[in-house]
Amino acid sequence: EQRAEIEKQKVKDEIKGGLTEILKGAPLPIRMLGRMITPLISTAMSSMAAQMKQQQETMQETLRSANTYIANDAVVKQVFGDEGVQLSQSPFSQSSASRNINGQISAGIELGVRLTALDGSGRSGVAQISATEQGIQKIIVAESGTGRTINVSLSKTGNSRFSSSGGS
Repeated sequence: EQRAEIEKQKVKDEIKGGLTEILKGAPLPIRMLGRMITPLISTAMSSMAAQMKQQQETMQETLRSANTYIANDAVVKQVFGDEGVQLSQSPFSQSSASRNINGQISAGIELGVRLTALDGSGRSGVAQISATEQGIQKIIVAESGTGRTINVSLSKTGNSRFSSSGGS
């Protein structure tokens, strides 16, 4: 908590210094206006930087958890091979949402990640991951070659539901 406050203050100071430097040669009324709005801008920017850092940490934790579920899923192993799959650590799509309804805050993240079989077969696919602050809610893996989809099990047993949504 204290480290986060120090980081926030550091960002604020950097922004203040940058704005002061930019306004150095400006006319007096512009510099005065700059001095008035600098605290507002630096506070907003430091808050935004902290939120972005938190979102990055959430994404990485979600990918770690999803990797575990996918690696332990029996149907994923059946389709992609017993050696498992490798998830890309950079999502090709990412969205997040936050809601505040009557003081109850809820947040969610959706990630689209490429995956490849580790057995050298060249099989690949895409994982769509949905998570909230309670953890992962849903993982769907689609195999690229056939279009088959796997609803990855979120239980410890690793028994998932398999469906064919395309060619076989």
